[in-house]
Order: sequence, then C-alpha cells, then structure tokens
Amino acid sequence: DSASAVELNMLRKIAQDLTEAMQSNPEAQEDKPLDLEITPDGMRISVFDRNNKPIFEPDSAEFTPYGTWVFTTLAWQISRFTNSFNVELEGHTQQGRPPKSPTYGNWELSADRANAARRKLIEHDVAVGQIRKVAGFADTQPMPNLEPTSESNRRVAVLLKVKSGSQL
Repeated sequence: DSASAVELNMLRKIAQDLTEAMQSNPEAQEDKPLDLEITPDGMRISVFDRNNKPIFEPDSAEFTPYGTWVFTTLAWQISRFTNSFNVELEGHTQQGRPPKSPTYGNWELSADRANAARRKLIEHDVAVGQIRKVAGFADTQPMPNLEPTSESNRRVAVLLKVKSGSQL
C-alpha cells in the first residue's frame, strides 16, 4: 500500500522532528548521522556508523553512548505515531573489512546490529507488535552513489512502513 496524505504528513513531521533533534546535539551536527528518504510505502531512515561518530563499538553490536542517544531519539519519534507504521530493520556493512573471526563476519555483524537496534527501539516504547522484520544484508547493498568500501555503507536502516488495511 502506498502512503496516504495523512501518513505522508506524519512521516514529514517525523523527518522534521528527527532533523531538529539531531541538530540540537552538538555531536550530531558535524556530519549527518541520518539519511531520511520518503518512499512509496513509508520512510527509510539510514543511521550511519562512521569512524569519527560511531553508533556501535568497532566490529560489535554494542551501542556507543552516541549510538544510544541516536536510537533513543529515533524510538521516541516513532513511538509518538505508534499505530500508523510497521517497522523493519536492516543492518548493512561496508565491503573490504576483514571479518572479526572466521565464524563472525559481515552477515553476523549486520544482523546483530539490526537486532540491537530492534531492542533499543522496544526499550524506548516502540510497540513490539510494530516490528515486522529484522534482517542483515552484510555488504550486499551499498548506498547508491557510494563506493562499496565507503564507511557510510556501515549503517542500520529503519523502515517505517504504512500499515495496510488488510493487516490485523
């Protein structure tokens, strides 16, 4: 289902409020921690794990204090519109980083980070029933217009999807 005018207005409001919240934190002003994109069925919020402003500890699904702040802020914005959107989470990594161990590489890391984001959203009042998917994509989906090895491919995407009328 595509978003209606009402839902689009809600998404624009979330985007505006998120942008303002990020600008209120001096740490977040240097480089955009988020990329917000309105899509036909909702909004994609990409949260970047950059070297100078990491969201996660290196090669880990543990949040940095900054990452905790970003995801807490995100959760608060989403939870204000609890009934309107389903949430999907995608973890992504950049190409070319050596795996942490033979049994823990980009697939594990991207899935674990998406799950860490899920836990943080739920901890801060996003309804459990809103979460519909948690997925790890490793380095298979680099951001458009970026080198696959760019650190900006290290990200968690939070998708807000309009609930269709047919869902329970």
